[in-house]
Amino acid sequence: MRLRQLATTQSIVFFAPPEVHQSIIDLRQDAANPIDSYDVVRWLLEQTCIGIEQMQPLHYAQGVDFCLRIDAAMKNPNFLNEQEQRDSYLEVLRQPEQQTLQKLYGVKPKAKEAAIFASTSEQLVGFMSDLSNRKKGFQDTGNSVHASALQEVEQEREIAQEIQTVREVQRPVYYDSFNYPSLHKDLETFARTGRLVADSGGYFHAFTSLYRTTTLGRRFGINSDATSGKLYVSTEFTKTIKPPKDGSRVPDNFQRQVNWILWSNVTEVAIIVIPEEADRLLEIIPLMKGSPTCLLSYAAPVTRKMLHFNDFKYLAIPCLPANWQAPTWLKTEVGLFSGRLYFKHSEYQYICEYLGIVDTAKLGDYQRHVSEDSNDTRSFESEVNGKSSGVFISKPLNFMQEWLALRRKGQDFAHTPMGHVCQGRPVCEFLKKVEPI
Repeated sequence: MRLRQLATTQSIVFFAPPEVHQSIIDLRQDAANPIDSYDVVRWLLEQTCIGIEQMQPLHYAQGVDFCLRIDAAMKNPNFLNEQEQRDSYLEVLRQPEQQTLQKLYGVKPKAKEAAIFASTSEQLVGFMSDLSNRKKGFQDTGNSVHASALQEVEQEREIAQEIQTVREVQRPVYYDSFNYPSLHKDLETFARTGRLVADSGGYFHAFTSLYRTTTLGRRFGINSDATSGKLYVSTEFTKTIKPPKDGSRVPDNFQRQVNWILWSNVTEVAIIVIPEEADRLLEIIPLMKGSPTCLLSYAAPVTRKMLHFNDFKYLAIPCLPANWQAPTWLKTEVGLFSGRLYFKHSEYQYICEYLGIVDTAKLGDYQRHVSEDSNDTRSFESEVNGKSSGVFISKPLNFMQEWLALRRKGQDFAHTPMGHVCQGRPVCEFLKKVEPI
């Protein structure tokens, strides 16, 4: 900032800590009158000069070291080929780090550098003479630090070689993505009629896709017969990246987000589709009431303010009837599949029953037994769940905790309603506070 209008339309104010204020007063030697800009500028210039004077011994040491190195190179021109000259040259270059206390802090004899230094180069001799004359000028100023331990320490810091750490960089792994071919004909038929096609290759059960495409689903084992059987995913929804060339499986963290759902008003069946398919379906679905299908937008509620997405009424094409209510199974299954963290209090009991927990009062004991691979785990599950065969997955709480961690990409969800369910903690009182938006 140039302050061209200073003293006319511009002004400047200096702020300084107490120690700087006292230093300015000590410099002007007058504490009665207030400090003005002249005193501040004078103090800044004085501090600059003091800093230069304090660095003079270090500059002198660097100059002497430079002259010694150049002189050694001139006296040993073949140090790269001859061992004797190389040893003589390295003896000048090497500066041992380990020095005795006598050498560091002892009294050093005063000797004239010009007499000690003998070189065949008149230019180097002139440099040393100039350095000696400069040294005489700053020895007794009171602000400089001459031949002392501090000079040796500063010189060592200046020329010491730091250890270079070479880190092994782990390059990211790049995968080839699938290209969207076109809308499957069975999806187009479903959009026009609202009815599924038998033995279709365009979609399959949502929870069956977890078993087919994820290592997590195969490890826990998913029983799709225990679900409603009305939630599907398109085949393109399960395709994100191509399998690696080394033959390994696709990592589980490549999971699509649930954003568009194709809902049938005729059979009450839902199919999760990808945005490319939704864009094509908008040209097929009639934009008038009475259409057999409609396209619903959805986002997994990961905050309290996103709870309105649970009703599936945020955006529907075409518009849904005014009295339409989303089935409870649709809210629960889409929420579990998409990895939602918040739900309403009215859904809590259904979610617990869906996970096979009939007695919610035993949630804490249930999670404790499931976490322990003890021999009585299966019998305890039967006691709490009634019929363990009716649960869509073994160890549902452990599965949901790992599935939510995978879906949320490391986001902490321990203090959310689904986090409480996964940890076996009752959430009734918590949900009553969350319900109003």
